[in-house]
Parts: sequence; structure tokens; C-alpha cells
Amino acid sequence: MDEIRKGIIRIEDDALNDGLNSKSDGLNISDNQPNTIDRILNEGLNEGINEGINKSLVDIINILKKEQGLNAIVISSRLKKGHSTVERYLSILREKKIVEYRGARKTGGYYLTEQAT
Repeated sequence: MDEIRKGIIRIEDDALNDGLNSKSDGLNISDNQPNTIDRILNEGLNEGINEGINKSLVDIINILKKEQGLNAIVISSRLKKGHSTVERYLSILREKKIVEYRGARKTGGYYLTEQAT
């Protein structure tokens, strides 16, 4: 509960700093800050999501440190996560140039890049 209370206080402070007025019927968005609530809500949501994603990305990197050349199916079974989810995480790691896919589509696997080692 304390985390929720701290989050609400932070949202209220951010809203006041961004020109929102607190009223008895809720927050009133000023004309010059139309996206403030979206930004505030997304920041809080993204923090929670990013924690889970970041942990999973680190888990994938650690798996590949131990054994390179694994495919997404093997990685997803080791993480106990869905194949699509792991493919999405691997895509993030490829974009950041942390992992690369080598080999044929069916028989290749993922390797850490020099940047990651």
C-alpha cells in the first residue's frame, strides 16, 4: 500500500507541476498541457512493465553467457515464458546490438555480440 500511496503523491505533484488543477470532481487539464495525464499514467505503467522486461532481458543475456547458439524455443523453455514473448525480448536485444542471430532460420541461434561481452 505504501508504494501505491507514494505513486499517487508523485502523480499529484507531477500534475500540479505541469499545470493541472486539483478539483473536487478530479483533475482539470489546462489548455497548454493536453497530454500530461497520459504521460503521468504511462510513466507509472512503464516503470512496472520495464522492471519485468529488464529482468527478462538480463535473464536472456545470462542464459546466452552460459551457452551461446540457443534458439528462441530453448530460451523460452528455460525462462518458462511464451515463445512470442521471448521473440519480442530477443528483438529488443537485437535492436540494441546485444545479441545477433547466426545461421539458417531453422537451425541457427542467438549469440552475444562483442558489445555485450
